[in-house]
Amino acid sequence: DKLTRMKGLKNFDAAFTHYGNVMRYDFFDSEIQVLMAQTGKTAKELLEDGSASEIAKVINVMSGVGKRGWGGTTSQLLFFAPRFMHARLSMVTKAAMGLTPGVNKTLERRVARKYMARFVGTASFLTFMINESMGEETDINPFRRNEATGDWQWNSNFMRAKVGELDISLFGPYDSLMRLMSMPVMYGLGKVPDFDNVRSDLRSIISAPGTSMSLDLLMGEDA
Repeated sequence: DKLTRMKGLKNFDAAFTHYGNVMRYDFFDSEIQVLMAQTGKTAKELLEDGSASEIAKVINVMSGVGKRGWGGTTSQLLFFAPRFMHARLSMVTKAAMGLTPGVNKTLERRVARKYMARFVGTASFLTFMINESMGEETDINPFRRNEATGDWQWNSNFMRAKVGELDISLFGPYDSLMRLMSMPVMYGLGKVPDFDNVRSDLRSIISAPGTSMSLDLLMGEDA
């Protein structure tokens, strides 16, 4: 409690929260203006028919604000930041549903699809441009086979921006999530993934201290 009342930390938290709120409001207002122009409805009508609520939900998960209390005590045990984890999963799910043929494309799914497409497109464009400027080639193969073991694994160089000795992913927290989501694809193609990489990805997503320590003990790791 004393730590949270420290003036410097309290001001930092307030500034961080304010920045996030302003950003979310700007996105929300932009989407409302677009929908008003498309439908001819007023802002009040969009509030009354639930459209504004759908947009607000997408803007929240897009910016990392998931459902409070998601998963109960289990998620608190497994995840370092349960609300952020929920936001990532929810955003990917909504965007995927917005792309899936034959599925009802609700307003919420359409908005999620638009922002996820914009994010992936921008990150991909910047990756290609950075590599081009550095004289490097962009690796677009998501899987590779370990020549020594014969195991298939996620390609750690996939869509990486190469800057000096660094390989940088511009996909942020979605990078590890993409790796885990690729597992069913790999199994479907008969490419059994390397479990060491799976464990590493689990640690990067399920990052609660207790869970990470348990994974280390189960896998015989000490670091």
